[in-house]
Amino acid sequence: MRWSADVSRRRTLWAIGRLAPTLAMVAVLSGASSAAGQPVDVAHDDGAWTPEPALEARVREEVARRWGIDADVVHLEWGRVRGPSKVPADAALRFIGTGAGGAWVIAFDRPGGPPLQVRMRAGVAVTRPVAARDLERGDVLGAEEIGSEARIEWGPPAPVSAVEPGWVARRRIAAGQPLVEPAVGPPNVVEAGSPVEVMLRSGSIVLTLRGRALGSAALGETIAFRTESGRRLEGVAAGPSLIQIEAMAGSIPGRNP
Repeated sequence: MRWSADVSRRRTLWAIGRLAPTLAMVAVLSGASSAAGQPVDVAHDDGAWTPEPALEARVREEVARRWGIDADVVHLEWGRVRGPSKVPADAALRFIGTGAGGAWVIAFDRPGGPPLQVRMRAGVAVTRPVAARDLERGDVLGAEEIGSEARIEWGPPAPVSAVEPGWVARRRIAAGQPLVEPAVGPPNVVEAGSPVEVMLRSGSIVLTLRGRALGSAALGETIAFRTESGRRLEGVAAGPSLIQIEAMAGSIPGRNP
């Protein structure tokens, strides 16, 4: 019986030895993301880390400084942290990363322990114009077609386009989609292929000629046209079927030096 027990014990030890490398690998993989103070992906849920208000205010102020905006409009979301996560409100902190898309890892120094690293993303609360209904290409926007939507946009703030009634949809836009150029824009005052009147100004000299538009343009946009003599020129759309050119003296087309 004793001989049988010894054989059984040796077999058990042999099996454990064979499994040791596998068990070690499992331990490494399962523990890699759960080490105390290591960052975990940002997740907008109840498990997200919540800093002290004064500490979060410092992070918000630094983001606002980097973006050149008011700290009151900065919105922060934090990732989850496993392990001890207490950080003093006056702890030294560092931003790690480029901040692309508003994302950084924030490292907080802690007395008597390793820094706490937490993933964070920052954004700005903005209100943008959106389509109040489905729009087809060529639809003219009225006040009832222009809605608004408040949202958090992650990353540095982008300018909010001013959309006005009378603008035109330049492609199909589904309800709720942003109304931004070039999807929408002011109506064209010159249409491609249409005859145009061209005013050439050079000081007190004003000449008028005829031509044909080579593209479409809204008021104030640059547009190319071809004169009746076949010369290709560019000017600025100044009104319905009207193009204006400011020329230097001696450079007016067709004028002898």
